[in-house]
Amino acid sequence: MGGSYSTLPAIQSYEVDVPKRTGEGRPRRALGVTELPTEVKGNATLSTIWHVFEYACGKFAESPCIGKRVKKEDGSMPFDFIPYGETLKQILIVGSGLSNLGLKPKEGLGIYSANRMEWMLAQMGGFSQNLVCVPLYDTLGESAVKYEINHAELRCVVAEKSKLASVLAVAKECPTLKFVVQIEPLDDDDTSKAFT
Repeated sequence: MGGSYSTLPAIQSYEVDVPKRTGEGRPRRALGVTELPTEVKGNATLSTIWHVFEYACGKFAESPCIGKRVKKEDGSMPFDFIPYGETLKQILIVGSGLSNLGLKPKEGLGIYSANRMEWMLAQMGGFSQNLVCVPLYDTLGESAVKYEINHAELRCVVAEKSKLASVLAVAKECPTLKFVVQIEPLDDDDTSKAFT
């Protein structure tokens, strides 16, 4: 099959010389990176994912940002996008709600959902409040959900409706868990099942 192949170096990153946290390894940085970039063409300080996103919203407010497939009457499922400006508004609403729950900067926010637009809105809403995103993996069952909530000492989990029962099944064994936010709107049937 012709062509030349280049091989990657065996070591592609190195440990950063900062104190190690209990239960974690040291942070790593890619080879050749001596410091993290914090400016865009010298005019904007971008030190977090949130700052980068805000910058993009200011620059591309009317451009498509995030979307989801919407089933049409003809059976087709094209993407329906919302622009950066509208995405920012929705994210700030989510962030405001999380702040009103009393979540503090650098606190963990659990997200328990399949890959979908609302997952990203929840994550970015958390980032807008300087929260740490803690994804909960649903392929490992309820024991993993309980472990992740307790290990990260989560007070809040954002969950899609189909995952709500799994969170509620372990909630009594998760002493830090105080809030479960369902992505979809609640209906009467949801509230009667959740609180019985």
